[in-house]
Amino acid sequence: MHKSHSLKFYTLFCLSLLAGFQLFPNKAALAGNFTVFPIQVFLNAKVSNQLMTLKNTGSESLRLQVSAYAWNQTSTEDLQLVPSDDLVFFPSLFSLEPGQEQKVRVGILTPPADTEKTYRLIFQQLPAEKTSVSTHSAGPMINFLVNLSVPLFLAPPKTTSGADLTGVTLQNGKLNFQVVNQGNVHLKAQTLKVQGLAADGKVIVNLQREGWYILAGHQKQYHLSLPKDQCADIRSLLIEVQTDKTKKSITSKLETPGGACGAF
Repeated sequence: MHKSHSLKFYTLFCLSLLAGFQLFPNKAALAGNFTVFPIQVFLNAKVSNQLMTLKNTGSESLRLQVSAYAWNQTSTEDLQLVPSDDLVFFPSLFSLEPGQEQKVRVGILTPPADTEKTYRLIFQQLPAEKTSVSTHSAGPMINFLVNLSVPLFLAPPKTTSGADLTGVTLQNGKLNFQVVNQGNVHLKAQTLKVQGLAADGKVIVNLQREGWYILAGHQKQYHLSLPKDQCADIRSLLIEVQTDKTKKSITSKLETPGGACGAF
């Protein structure tokens, strides 16, 4: 039985890359000195494999290794990864000279289920065979190794979509809420907007942030701090979340007749 791997040594790096992927979904993913395309893989009962392209954009040769993980989430942890044998890929280990491209065929070995199955392909840069430290005129320089995480989705036979806002509370000057994925496929919370309204209905606070993937049947917690110099004048808070799976934004309103500062 496989143990869950947090992969904390590159989780933050992967998250920062994927935040950009949402803005440019048709671009190649750039990780240090190599690129991967496509940056998302969608498979189903009829399309069981995908050809991916990696390119060395640097000036030195690279060694890369491909691995696969089943991808799960909690409300507070976006990436829970467990090694998986559901995927097959070839080649899994290869070298790239500067400017060279390599095709990698990725396929699924498991059938679709009623709920979308989600995975992560990890493209891991390996140390050079001789040394990972190069010497320049300024002295030794460490070559940082990078890893890139690409999501892979196996669609169910029939898809349903839906989202909701729950758990809206105000505590210690922070607005807390959850975006719940009620469908059987993943969604992206593309933008999250919060408006603070004064007694006359005038918008006096505007907050906005980008969301991320929320897998089928899961929920994501968000915590937004309200400005201390304006929270006392807020009489209601309007939350609006736009997702890629819902035609209309999902909204919720919290009345704050005594202000929204709470106990700072």
